[in-house]
Amino acid sequence: RRSNMPYAARRERRILIGMLFPRINALDDTDVSESDTSVFGVLSSVKTPVIIFDNNITIDWLKRCEKFWISEGKSYSSISIYFRALKCVLNRAVHDGIIKESSFPFGKNKYEIPEGCGRKLALTLSEIKKVMSFQCETKDIEEFRDLWVFSYLCNGINFMDLLFLQYSNIMDGEICFVRSKTSRTTKHNKEIHAIITPEMWNIIQKWGNPRLSPQTYIFKYARGSEDAFEKIRLVRRIITKCNRRLKK
Repeated sequence: RRSNMPYAARRERRILIGMLFPRINALDDTDVSESDTSVFGVLSSVKTPVIIFDNNITIDWLKRCEKFWISEGKSYSSISIYFRALKCVLNRAVHDGIIKESSFPFGKNKYEIPEGCGRKLALTLSEIKKVMSFQCETKDIEEFRDLWVFSYLCNGINFMDLLFLQYSNIMDGEICFVRSKTSRTTKHNKEIHAIITPEMWNIIQKWGNPRLSPQTYIFKYARGSEDAFEKIRLVRRIITKCNRRLKK
């Protein structure tokens, strides 16, 4: 079926697909970060069955691409994510000698990636106390409230690290872990230590798995057979549930 999209817009989609495809083929599904899924986000926004490799990604092309995404209702936050993924691909293309460094279109006095206006989500101490002392109407709300409280008390552990904690992470009354966000990008990974408070022990006893071995996951959400992308989907699903329950 022939697309109703103008030829220029169709061509820009094909060029972008061609640039991203080598990146996807290179992904190891056992070692994928959250940012790697941005590549697939770009693909989902430029769907086309045609694959062409073309290094003609210029400043002008990026500006037109930005206008095209805006016309399709994309937010600047989404556009920023897409362009950072593309920038990562082009950096690799320069490294591999596919394109010249002088042709790299991103940077100062070139194309600068727009910044999205994120919401300020930080809570005040009084708001945190309200969440921690809130009398939940259902077990469902109580469960996700407790997960949020555990995350806060555990040095602000993110849900990717929280859901995949094992009993082996508990040592001498502390939870010890390396943040997944920095585990691949830092030479010397810093281990985080969080003292397990009585409230955290109560949450583990209430919602956690019984300890069968050091490799048992503390909480019930992970199975242990997830690949990297399934882990990301699991975390997003639990975060969405948590947000929805707490809004109530």
